[in-house]
Amino acid sequence: MLPKLLLVDDSHTARSLVRVFLMGLKCEILEAGSAEEALGLISDPAIRLVVADNTMTGMDGVTFTQKVRADLRDNVRQLPIVLLTGDAAADLPMRARTAGVTAFLNKPVTSQALRRIVEPYFPKGP
Repeated sequence: MLPKLLLVDDSHTARSLVRVFLMGLKCEILEAGSAEEALGLISDPAIRLVVADNTMTGMDGVTFTQKVRADLRDNVRQLPIVLLTGDAAADLPMRARTAGVTAFLNKPVTSQALRRIVEPYFPKGP
């Protein structure tokens, strides 16, 4: 069984772009179109990393992270979370760190920046 990455973004286009950026990693990418949907998938023990957009319809990425960190299950609560955002709010990086985000990337995200953060969690493909 391949390790999994949970990709959370309400934009299908953004999810597709992240998939392209991560080609070649030996992992299965699960997709969720909302934070609420992601909370229903997150208990999968094969998930090693979550990459989530901050600005989504409904629950944002910071609130999603707070809910994950409040989970009673260790395998969920301790999941690394990479937050992607195009939000220019000056206090967002601080709020994200306070919520428990593992890494924070501003959009537009480059393939190199994302891979640098994600690759340590997954083996490289052939």
